[in-house]
Amino acid sequence: MRVRGWLLEVGVKGDKALLWLKGEDGRARRLLDDYHPDLYVEPRGEEEGWKLLRELREEGVEGSWEERRVSLTEAAPKRLLRASFSSSEQLDRAKRALEASPLVKRLYNGDLLHVQRYLFTRLGIEPTSRVEAEEAEGRLVRMERLEEGEGLEPPPFTCLYFNPLLEGQRGALRGIEVFFEGKGWRLRGEEGALLAEFMGLVRELDPDLLLAPEAWSLTLPYLRSRAALQGLRLELGREGGSPCAGRALLSYEGYGRAFDEAGWGLAGLVERCRFACLPPSLAARWTANRVNDSRICFELIKRGYVIPPNKGAFEFARPLTHLYARDRGGIIFSPPPGQILHNVAELDFSSLYPSLIVARGISFESVRPEGLLRAEGAILPHVVGAALERRLRLKELRGHLPKGSRQREWCEQRQLALKLILCCCYGTSGCCWNRFGNVLAFEEINRASREVMARAKDCAREGGYEVVYGDTDSLFVRREGATRGDYKRLAEEISGRVGLPLALDHHYKFLVFPPLKGEERRGALKRYYGLLWEGGIVARGLELRRKDMPRLIRELQLRMIRVLLDHRDEEEIRREGVASCLALVREARRQVLSGELGMGQLLMARSLRKPLEAYSSLAPHVVAALQLRLRGLEVREGQEVSFILAGSRQEVRLLRAAPYELMAGRAYDRERYEELLLSAAHTILSPFLTKERLRELVRRA
Repeated sequence: MRVRGWLLEVGVKGDKALLWLKGEDGRARRLLDDYHPDLYVEPRGEEEGWKLLRELREEGVEGSWEERRVSLTEAAPKRLLRASFSSSEQLDRAKRALEASPLVKRLYNGDLLHVQRYLFTRLGIEPTSRVEAEEAEGRLVRMERLEEGEGLEPPPFTCLYFNPLLEGQRGALRGIEVFFEGKGWRLRGEEGALLAEFMGLVRELDPDLLLAPEAWSLTLPYLRSRAALQGLRLELGREGGSPCAGRALLSYEGYGRAFDEAGWGLAGLVERCRFACLPPSLAARWTANRVNDSRICFELIKRGYVIPPNKGAFEFARPLTHLYARDRGGIIFSPPPGQILHNVAELDFSSLYPSLIVARGISFESVRPEGLLRAEGAILPHVVGAALERRLRLKELRGHLPKGSRQREWCEQRQLALKLILCCCYGTSGCCWNRFGNVLAFEEINRASREVMARAKDCAREGGYEVVYGDTDSLFVRREGATRGDYKRLAEEISGRVGLPLALDHHYKFLVFPPLKGEERRGALKRYYGLLWEGGIVARGLELRRKDMPRLIRELQLRMIRVLLDHRDEEEIRREGVASCLALVREARRQVLSGELGMGQLLMARSLRKPLEAYSSLAPHVVAALQLRLRGLEVREGQEVSFILAGSRQEVRLLRAAPYELMAGRAYDRERYEELLLSAAHTILSPFLTKERLRELVRRA
């Protein structure tokens, strides 16, 4: 029988691979395939190799000699022993023995997961792909990938969100919140009955993806332990054998974004799965470095390589002068401090570092102390090139899709997932955690980026443009009377000269670089705000960009930027814009000191970056978390704590912040919110007023 659908999950158990397909009819099907893994062994010598071969055969393991490439930097293959096992368990036992054997110099493919071995060496199809499978009595006969074109819509996988409600820190389970397909349930009851009801609801709804807070590190271990205390076995899958068999368990939060329409979402997860050739349960929780490593291993195995153990990057011995000359990051051109710049264009290189990797063939094996070598088929440009090409197509397509549409949302999720992957390809190219890493490749990417930015700057100046700021991959230029068309033509000219795509990203009517705090004669790097000709506001490095700032501050700065810069010229900005800003600040200060602001305007949030016990200083979010724990509520590492600055300066520090949940009957600290407000206002007005003069003018009213 033939079935069309999407490859949902893949796992390995014993001598079988378990594949779950989501059919076009909406049904989930399990297919079985044979799994007989291999391991490659480099013996210490010819004699040791033959002895190993005899020992393996005595243990019922098939062995043979093969020539395989083992290193990106060694052209000649090595003669290795290929050991073929009947099951995953047999390989695991043999691997432990071989690692301890004095006959063995090194193992290859040893630290790949079994699911990677199966996907890389047998199936060869990335999970979440649309496929056609031929099966006979539940066993896979053949599977092929089907073309999907540029379709943006992700596979029709259904998602169930759940959140256990605890009594105290990892205490008894008192409830479970469940959300599925627009409906919600709040389950309550005795712990055993509650877990049974939840498992029954999961079976009834039959979702493809299960999402929970810290799913693998906290939620799953917690629920399994609570179920065991009740004499139950936690079963959330489509069959027994593992807690979530046939479904993918994911954490709700991943890589700084939530798994929802506004975050990395299902479409972004699909991009990660297909890039890494990993099932969703792994692709969702692996770091970008491991995701990249998985793809590189997949590509190398297709080329006939075996994978060395992940023991970190290598380094070359070289003179200190060489290290000093090369070990530099991206280039920054300092901005003019405190000036109001008119008619400024921001020109942005699209994915500069990945583009350099591809255009110049920079890879782990192509950079040596003597320079960049030509390496045909270098692995890093090959891997990066496909992802880069797809991301650039998605970014271009996004501009043609209606704002707010589902298609644009999926497009954004996909390109953001690829952006993180591509950034990490550069960032870990010389990292000690990258099994193929070469620090010279990392340095060469940075060197090339500095060269490109310098050439772009020279080109702009030759055209009569002033370069007012540059940061890594973007250039801010201006010329009196220049039009949007002029700036686009400049971008095209620079792009042609350096051989990399450059585009007009923003066209500012006015742009301001606040001075560096404490050094008014220097412009702050990575900090600016501006008003676009079409009316939008762009801001970087300001309080309004910070998640831990209250809404009061973020909204105030946005209003200040607009009333300050929405004028005809600099003279009008200094005369009318500054006065309008001061009026806004006075009114906001009046509201703060009168006590009339609601909690929603004052709420702040910050994540616990380590266990609560590890904090030595009583920062406000730590104080709020301590109060939650004292009330018996759960507090854990990674949790975002919402709080209000409460009490007064006279109170002990443990009372000078309060979690949002415990704010009833408490007053907020008006003095501290006033300080936050005035500090944020000065960030905007620092080119015009000193901090002391601002306070004087605001408090005078």
